Amino acid sequence: MIRIGLVGAGHIGTVHSYALRQLADAQLVDARLVATFDDDPVRAEHVARHHGGEAYPSLDALLDAVDVVWVCTWTAGHLAAVEAAADRGLPIFCEKPLAPTFADCERVAAALGPLAARREPRARLREALAALRKSVWALSLPALVLGGMYAGVFTATEAAGAGAVLALAVGVAVYRTIGWREIWDSALDASRTSAMLFMILAGASVLGFVLTKMRVPHEIVQVVVQQDVGELGFLLAMMALLFVLGMFLETIAIILITTPVILPAMAHLGIHPIWYGVLLMINLELALITPPVGMNLFTIKAVTKAPIGLIIRGALPYVILIFVCLGIVMAWPQLALWLPGTMFK
Repeated sequence: MIRIGLVGAGHIGTVHSYALRQLADAQLVDARLVATFDDDPVRAEHVARHHGGEAYPSLDALLDAVDVVWVCTWTAGHLAAVEAAADRGLPIFCEKPLAPTFADCERVAAALGPLAARREPRARLREALAALRKSVWALSLPALVLGGMYAGVFTATEAAGAGAVLALAVGVAVYRTIGWREIWDSALDASRTSAMLFMILAGASVLGFVLTKMRVPHEIVQVVVQQDVGELGFLLAMMALLFVLGMFLETIAIILITTPVILPAMAHLGIHPIWYGVLLMINLELALITPPVGMNLFTIKAVTKAPIGLIIRGALPYVILIFVCLGIVMAWPQLALWLPGTMFK
């Protein structure tokens, strides 16, 4: 068995150490994570506790216990890990680029020596065709899922179910890597995750019911509608309101509560309903990754067992990215209206 030491236990290291444990449990790889080191001892302890191995207080202690060094994130200390592992002749796997400056490039090249320029043999045509034949069933999965959706055979939710069934059938009957034990373990994991998410959804539904009975969202929308702020001001106010509501309400509830109230105001201001619908969907995507009721955040937590604070920090760049997309579509409506316009000509 290959003993792997993880250097860098941030959100990337957490996710990939979980994947490694799943592969090892399924006996697809003969390797185990046995040691973890990070600048933050709390993160190292978390990875070790949930994904196996032991959190080491020093880099030297980790290097004494492993066969391979796995570097997941970049810091100056992790560059020192590369140099120390190279001095001991340990293989090094780098998850992310380790040389943000030219000087660091020289240090990494000097540390790795011949390992930095190792060239793998080119696969022959027969080997490539054999690998392609083995992967035909796996490659058919995206074709089934995407093709079925675009052809109108099933919805996105149904496509997920069809993809899961096909993946299970291929794993059991074709590749023979999934047995009854794996199916049972997968069912248990899925049940736990679903139960947790349904509890959160139930709580959000109760909160939405109370707020709706108290007419809180309705009154807020009425105040926004009654203000003579023009088209841009109205959209900015609605996007801000939807963002706040998305922190506490489930997405379907937000649509049902706000849309009937604002449609007359949208017609009066000349706002295209498709344009607003696209802006609404982008904003509701934010609701899935913003606390306290961000369903995707809790899904990731259930799968990776990572601390929710670490997951929220990891989702922050995507929140910023969605805000940028929202501003772009708001500034240039034709990005949302061009394709539907070609369909109705």
